[in-house]
Amino acid sequence: MFILGLFIPCYIIGQSSVFLENTHFKYATIYEDSVNNLYIKDTILLTSTNIPWYVSPNKQKTIIWEYPYKLDSNIKSEIYSFGWLTYDTSGFIENAKEIFIHPPRNNQYSYTEIAPFPQIAYPLEIGKTYRKFLFTGGNLGEWSNMKLVNEYKIVKQDKIKVLEKSYDVWFIKASSKSKLGKSHLNFIFSPQIGFIEMHYVFYDRKKITLQLIDYQN
Repeated sequence: MFILGLFIPCYIIGQSSVFLENTHFKYATIYEDSVNNLYIKDTILLTSTNIPWYVSPNKQKTIIWEYPYKLDSNIKSEIYSFGWLTYDTSGFIENAKEIFIHPPRNNQYSYTEIAPFPQIAYPLEIGKTYRKFLFTGGNLGEWSNMKLVNEYKIVKQDKIKVLEKSYDVWFIKASSKSKLGKSHLNFIFSPQIGFIEMHYVFYDRKKITLQLIDYQN
């Protein structure tokens, strides 16, 4: 039995499920546009389900992004957006090899489409790098049918306090290269409660930040 134990994959040790059915995440967000001098604080909600996502039902489960607060129409006119919704469904993957979620991509968050998606490749190790390729869909204007080369590097492990509890977390830096230029995502991930912070800087200097402020499962 001891010999068999030596061959247990290290990603299993200490790993737990993050996106259980009906798990709720609440994020405080900031949108910054250096051109129009917009600085918008907002709050959005993420709920995970056990329902296959209709776009990729054999691989992904459904997550629901909710946008409960409405922006003034004058502000909306200054922001590039795929659409102004109160909620949208998307997909996630969670298995022994990876965790992957589609970020919020409507309202003022559409720019996350052309940046690295929040993604973890197990096993988690400091210095580890991994690369993923994504392609945008059609009907996105100059963003249509683009190839994105996303590169990730795990730079640090630490223990931090989140929502009054201490968690072991990993700091990951990622970049996405496309014909538009390079966009960046630095994020903090906990194997217990998922993506704690996401800091985006896009190819045209716009910025979006998400910070976890509530978690319920």
